[in-house]
Amino acid sequence: RNVYNNSKSAGVVAYIFPDSIRYLRPLGLVANYSSNFEQISRSTLPLYNGRTPPLTYAKTKDVGLRYSVPNGVAYGTVLYYQTDNKDILSAFGSTGDFRNIFTNLGYTDTNLIGPSAFTTWQDTASRKLSGWEVELTANPTRSLTFTMNYAHPIVETVSDSEGRRAFYADHLDEFKAG
Repeated sequence: RNVYNNSKSAGVVAYIFPDSIRYLRPLGLVANYSSNFEQISRSTLPLYNGRTPPLTYAKTKDVGLRYSVPNGVAYGTVLYYQTDNKDILSAFGSTGDFRNIFTNLGYTDTNLIGPSAFTTWQDTASRKLSGWEVELTANPTRSLTFTMNYAHPIVETVSDSEGRRAFYADHLDEFKAG
């Protein structure tokens, strides 16, 4: 499937302190915004409910401070970021567990117990991420850059494995009766 969509992004580093404040002059404010989507090859497989999978979408906003040595020789950045990831596509999970359940219930249908059982569906998840990031960059020469980065993310699961949960709910009475 071919889908075309626009991605938006913008960023700025603003050095707002006057030259008269010598030690604060290299301190800048950093702000970034980015949104994008991803169409992956697996998107041709349907979801468990038969629908065409949505595009994976992400939106990130970050703000922070940057302290820069003159001429870009080195700089350090501290950022706080927030990211929303929606409809992250993945393989249909717990396939081995479902195959084992159907095998133990005595099923012989290869669509339920065969090695390729449950591989024709995919699933979605959505997450919110936020956290702090620190980056130090040094450019000792024009052709050499060193970068160190540390991030402390906090991940909140908004939704996960909706198709797998629906499949389980649809077959729960059957599993209990087995």
